[in-house]
Amino acid sequence: MQFQEIYDRVLPLWGDTIDFSDGYIIQPEKKFKNLKKEADNSDYFYSKKLSNQWNALEAEIAEEDAEGRLMLWTMFQIYQQHARQKFEQNVLAFAPQEIDKAEIEEQFLKNVKEEEWEDE
Repeated sequence: MQFQEIYDRVLPLWGDTIDFSDGYIIQPEKKFKNLKKEADNSDYFYSKKLSNQWNALEAEIAEEDAEGRLMLWTMFQIYQQHARQKFEQNVLAFAPQEIDKAEIEEQFLKNVKEEEWEDE
């Protein structure tokens, strides 16, 4: 399946608005480690509304629809980045259609190359 087909199928699931009005910046006090790598000491943006929206959509996409699930994850990554930027400008929502499709495609192709997606 082509990127455009997957994109066109998943984009409407996000609805008209990405709302991150409950967002906030998390500033870790020190470095921490997870199983894969040591995280840096930079701050992070979090919005429960945005995360809940992603989780709800993930539940709608069939487990065997690996391409759809990867597109959803990719869109969440990009939307999270844009939400952070807009939040810092006191903008608390945006339309998913505002985001340049080329940016999503670039991230999607990076994600496809990740180890856990090799088989796809």
